[in-house]
Amino acid sequence: MSQRFPYGETNFESIRANDKVFIDKTKYIEELERQPQFQFFIRPRRFGKTLWLSVLENYYDIHKSDKFEELFGDLAIGKQPTPLKNTYLILRLSFAGVTTDKGKDVLVSDFYAQVRGSVENFCEKYANFLHESVVVTADSTAISVIGDLHKLVARCNQRLYLIIDEYDNFANELIASDDKEMYYDLISGEGYVKAFYKAIKEGTSYSIERLFMTGVSPVMLDDLTSGFNIIANLTLEPQLNAMLGLTDSEVNELARQVCPADIDLAKLQEDLRIYFNGYRFSSMATERVYNTNMVIYFLEAVRMHGRYPQYILDRNVVTDYRKTEMLARKFDAYECLQRIASGGTVLTRLVDRFDLHTIFENKDNYWSLLYYLGLLTIQTADPDGVALGIPNYAIKSMFWENFAERLRGEARILRTDEISPLLRAMRLDGDASGLVAFFAKKLGEMLSFRDLLKLDEKHIQMALLAMIHGGGFLVDSERELGNGYADILLSENPAYPGSAKYEWIIELKYLKKKSLKDYARIVAEATDQVERYRSAYIAKYDNGKIIKTLVLICSGKGKLEIAHTG
Repeated sequence: MSQRFPYGETNFESIRANDKVFIDKTKYIEELERQPQFQFFIRPRRFGKTLWLSVLENYYDIHKSDKFEELFGDLAIGKQPTPLKNTYLILRLSFAGVTTDKGKDVLVSDFYAQVRGSVENFCEKYANFLHESVVVTADSTAISVIGDLHKLVARCNQRLYLIIDEYDNFANELIASDDKEMYYDLISGEGYVKAFYKAIKEGTSYSIERLFMTGVSPVMLDDLTSGFNIIANLTLEPQLNAMLGLTDSEVNELARQVCPADIDLAKLQEDLRIYFNGYRFSSMATERVYNTNMVIYFLEAVRMHGRYPQYILDRNVVTDYRKTEMLARKFDAYECLQRIASGGTVLTRLVDRFDLHTIFENKDNYWSLLYYLGLLTIQTADPDGVALGIPNYAIKSMFWENFAERLRGEARILRTDEISPLLRAMRLDGDASGLVAFFAKKLGEMLSFRDLLKLDEKHIQMALLAMIHGGGFLVDSERELGNGYADILLSENPAYPGSAKYEWIIELKYLKKKSLKDYARIVAEATDQVERYRSAYIAKYDNGKIIKTLVLICSGKGKLEIAHTG
């Protein structure tokens, strides 16, 4: 495959001009035109939002009419364009670069600089349509500059399409740093940012004909409502579920084009599904989607090197979870978060906008935030709400990695140099006794940290996952095998062929004191269960490895023993 994947690139015209891979989502332009004119749409980071805005900009820009065939001719919308193509002046604003940690004056100055720079570029670009420019003086503000632009466009009888990227970036940073005072100062009452959006609303009366605004959460919507109540939130619309993100068919085709001869295509496609699929943004949607940039990162590595990348998870996405850790503490939700990270779900109601005054008073807000950030997704839905769970392996591994960081950091329980030789013995010698003895010892130490571990099966499973994650195996939990879900699966890391002779399926049981009388029965059932998983695994993934099974029983105050190995 000669075409490069545009990892990290967000300029649609450049991608098309340089013949890079472009996944055609332009059929959704017509769908957006059927929706209200002033639109709000959010998706997690790295789902292709900024590139999509570039697509909209190029499609509607009056300046790009002579390039329409070149840019869109072979795409869905190029074959059936709408009457609105190339009919607007485009003003694009982005608040990605606004500084939040140096006080209000610096934040306001950055906010103004972003608006002023965009307006000045707009006036220069459309000079032939406007015949004059917005005058910027020493007393100008973002509010006055945007207001003057509206008047100028109206005087020239032009139509404006306003595109706003990362509308919530600075607000999310203020919440993460717990700077409520500055947030209220900017957003509530007649705050600077609220006044700015009020000026945008006024512009919709005479110059802004269409508006598309995006970000990663609806955190500011409630606080902006009184001054900006024109926007239609399309985030949960089922017909737009796959507008951003990749579908199964799209990913399978990309994998087919890039797959080298020595990698099994069906295995590559299934691995991509396990690693990156699973997102469902509407309870009424029937199809799940993949994280766009994670797939592109992965397939570009396969294209370039003919093998899986060293890290399945794009390291650029890990920073999002650091904020989740802080939020979990604020919502007193860390214990429940551990359960979810080891395969559970949480039943909640999705919150479509947040009021910062009450945001930490209801855990539904927390789970909804994780949903918007892409760390949880809709698994099932019923009249009582939605069950949210982790969408895929990539996000699960991020949770495990964070928990391992806590074990290494504040608890000082885990060192990588201690665990690596024990996992090597499992991979190369098929010997798990060293790991089990080590984990039994560490389990007792973890029990002294109440927020790190509650003594039940899911939390013990989470601790073991965190401990062995990144130790040479590809670690997974709750992998569907046959008619069940394996607690822990340890398989060879495909980035390092030949690094494992043995692979493992582990079943973990926790017995409370009253259950000890049923020890023999529980062990027999767990043994039968894990052996059925082995048969299903071999039937589906036969790769020449020796598949070992292990049943671990935890009882009493952290007592851990091997009840079965096979």
